[in-house]
Amino acid sequence: MTEPSQTADATPAAQLEQAERAWLADVYRGDRLPELTLRAVLLGCVLCALIVTLDVYMGLKTGLGISGALISCLIGYALMRALGQVNHRRRPFSELELNMSQTMAGAAASLGDIINVIPAMFLLGGFMGASVLLLRPDGSGLIPSWWEIYAWCVFTSLLGVTFAVPLRRQMLMVDRLRFPTGTAAAETVRLMFARGAEPLRQARGLAAVGLGSFLVSLVSLWNYSPWLAARVPGWMLIQPYYFLESVLGLFGAATPALFGCPPAALTLGVAMSPMLFGAGFLVGPRVGSSLAVGAVVMWAGVVPALHHGGVLAEIAATMTGADPLGREFSPLSYKVMIKWTMWPALGLMLASGLGSLALRWRVLAGTLRSVAGGIRSGGGANAHLELSFRAWLAGLLIAFAGIEVLLVWRFGVAWWVGVLVLPLAFVLSAIAVRATGETDVVPSAPMGAFTQVVYGVAHPGHVGTNLLTGGVSAAAAGEASNMMVDLKAGHLLGSTPRRLAYAQYLGIVVGAALATPVFLLLVRSYGIGSTALPTPGAISWSGLAQMMAGGLSALPPGAPLAFAIAVGVGLALTASEEWGWLPRRVTPSAMGLGIAMILPAFYAATIFLGAAVQWGLARRAPGWIATYGVAVAGRGRARGAAAAARAASPARGWRG
Repeated sequence: MTEPSQTADATPAAQLEQAERAWLADVYRGDRLPELTLRAVLLGCVLCALIVTLDVYMGLKTGLGISGALISCLIGYALMRALGQVNHRRRPFSELELNMSQTMAGAAASLGDIINVIPAMFLLGGFMGASVLLLRPDGSGLIPSWWEIYAWCVFTSLLGVTFAVPLRRQMLMVDRLRFPTGTAAAETVRLMFARGAEPLRQARGLAAVGLGSFLVSLVSLWNYSPWLAARVPGWMLIQPYYFLESVLGLFGAATPALFGCPPAALTLGVAMSPMLFGAGFLVGPRVGSSLAVGAVVMWAGVVPALHHGGVLAEIAATMTGADPLGREFSPLSYKVMIKWTMWPALGLMLASGLGSLALRWRVLAGTLRSVAGGIRSGGGANAHLELSFRAWLAGLLIAFAGIEVLLVWRFGVAWWVGVLVLPLAFVLSAIAVRATGETDVVPSAPMGAFTQVVYGVAHPGHVGTNLLTGGVSAAAAGEASNMMVDLKAGHLLGSTPRRLAYAQYLGIVVGAALATPVFLLLVRSYGIGSTALPTPGAISWSGLAQMMAGGLSALPPGAPLAFAIAVGVGLALTASEEWGWLPRRVTPSAMGLGIAMILPAFYAATIFLGAAVQWGLARRAPGWIATYGVAVAGRGRARGAAAAARAASPARGWRG
């Protein structure tokens, strides 16, 4: 499954036009196969119910979200095959229908605010006797009602989808970003529907890797079974996230050089996660190496130095004093360390995203004009397949009006804040989309945190302002990234972009309707911040909201300088990549470096190992990679997703 090539000596506009015409002629199948049919929508609703229930419970339990694309593809195909629809005599179930169903489920799985901002509002609004720090305009505690939760999820997610639409041509046709999950989903769908000798060989490879992934995931979960722990020898209970330390005894000699910080506390190790290994197989050696370099610099160098200098202890003391539940934070806990490492990471990601857009402003301007129906290269060869300008504008206005009403009328945020948060959310969504395309990690949480800081400085003293504006940015960034993942899968399968947008809208409406009662049932049954429902996302968001209510003075020591240095490094790397100062293969990815400074180091290490294996096989066995590479990575991710999420510590939750 390849994309059309571009002529090297043509102008950028001509290359874009040529690529679009080639896609329309060689890949597009929306005019021949059924897409957004009734059965596809009904299947999408079933998948939404399954994915939303898992996502909300997992998010409130561990702080982790899931990507519903691959899981939805596998479950959806199995259901339709069991119902006899795949080989239906008159109208067989098509690849494009399955893609529409998984698009709905993916949209439902991206309602990120339901596991972080919404429970943080409960926590700060006085739920379960907590201190009331978040107030409505009438002075009462702000605990959102069911319809406010539903409306917030719908409008913020709708905003993200609307933001993603004008970026499609830039990200898929010009930059041709890989979006590993979208690529793997498309390949999985294609293999399940294919016939012939090669698909059979690939299917056997998928089955073998799937079985291996299941066994690895099972071993990684042994630690969490008291029954097994009492009956299995200790050497067999392999720590899932510190495999090198537990089995090979590595990192021990390096401890004195790390100022006495235990390697496990610094998240050093390798995760036994087929999902992360599969992501490395797809992102490639350049991004994988960038992740490894960023992780080593931050987690094995900068963080130990911060601990030695007392910076982490100061952050921990501040978070402990501001925690609504009176919890005590350790200086070497991930929640504390991330409060500092997020600033250089954000600097790198902002410089990469904004720098890339600025250097290619002509193409971005043409993309925006094409959405508005303007004429650039005839409005694009595929303009008739895009979401119409009227529909796009209607979605933007509905999202804007809904968010403004909730922020100002219901939640007491100043009207000018509600207006100004939208352009910032768009910029951050564009950056998040690019990060997802390069690394397969959705940095919605850092985007929201950056917005919290901006409004904590611009409008100090208002806990609700920075919490809720951060929620807008995080939700929009997450949904925009998910939308682009689905657009990538559809781009490879030949789906109609307009219908994919409609499926995304349906998934948001259905997903929010299902997520709201599930969330309320869990929260009212187990509480927030309890042993049964730790809600690490809510704790993190509420803590940062209280910290930033004090303005710029609340930033950790050294964070502003680190942010400025990271911006300079990111701009230099982006310019080098664009203008060819260094060969691209040896130029680190600024986005990859930034992501590595937010993720636990064992995540980055596993992704790097997957990229290294892919690089080695590509050199030694290119034919094998061409046949099995993307398919093996896709199944590894699908099989490992649930197990990896379950094995993650709540303190290390990451919405991605």
